[in-house]
Amino acid sequence: MGFNMGRTVQGSALWAVCIAVGIFNLAYGLKEIRWCVTSNLEMNKCNHMKGAFESAEIHPSISCVIAASALDCVKKIVNKEADAVSMDGVTLYQAAKEHKLKPVVGETYDQEAGTHYYAVAVVRKSDTSITINNLKTLKSCHTGYNTTAGWNAPVGYLINTGKMSVMGCNIPQAVSEFFTQSCIPGAQQINFPSSLCQLCVGDEKGENKCADNANERYFGDNGAFRCLAEQRGDIAFVKHSTVPENTDGKNPMAWAKILNSSNYQLLCRDGSRAGVTDWKACHLARVPVHAVVVRSDTDGTSVFNALDAAQ
Repeated sequence: MGFNMGRTVQGSALWAVCIAVGIFNLAYGLKEIRWCVTSNLEMNKCNHMKGAFESAEIHPSISCVIAASALDCVKKIVNKEADAVSMDGVTLYQAAKEHKLKPVVGETYDQEAGTHYYAVAVVRKSDTSITINNLKTLKSCHTGYNTTAGWNAPVGYLINTGKMSVMGCNIPQAVSEFFTQSCIPGAQQINFPSSLCQLCVGDEKGENKCADNANERYFGDNGAFRCLAEQRGDIAFVKHSTVPENTDGKNPMAWAKILNSSNYQLLCRDGSRAGVTDWKACHLARVPVHAVVVRSDTDGTSVFNALDAAQ
């Protein structure tokens, strides 16, 4: 069973709603699905979807609840102020362990990847001198602080292989000393080095710089790749499907519509480089997919069976 949601933080969440709406009607008994979002951009998209469902008279209906972050969404679900949210593997683990939430819809990115995706390091093909062994002093683009593909996988790899040194367990400081400048949305925190947000640009008005949501244009997988594509950074840490989804005419947005996938390469753990479709052999880590989560009192078996029958 697979669900090709082609996830961006805002995009896949709404696609997940499309699937979830059908199954919640059978399995959750709700008259309304309160979908949790974490930015104004996500809220706009959610409201658009809400209107579309109302026009088509699809039930249950959708309402949109905004929160400060994915973890704030978890709190709202626990407190019964929201019903569902899409989140990455790290947040999912925390939500399940600490709050007893459970996944009901898993996201996959293609048939090959299955129930996992791959964290990759992307560089411009023209920057021929860059390998996984000489990343120090580069400028880096990340999906967000404490995200899987953009933080945990690359930073964990660099530390575990001895390429990055950490003093006193201060990982943000170690990252700031390894990369000269970065955009790590969500890293604008007390006692965090300012260089972790130096490459971030905020929204169209220049506000919300380094925000941990889509108001920061370099947030998420697409945002981190945009940071690389717009020459802000030298390397982007993203999920494996990001480059194919944003090049060769796949993304009509102004920043992406003229990009060619052949102009980018992946850095492999053995020091070599590979094409952007060779992610299965050339990646930093293989990690669980994102998922839609709900409270533990949801009938997960019915949800699964309904979803499976719909395939």
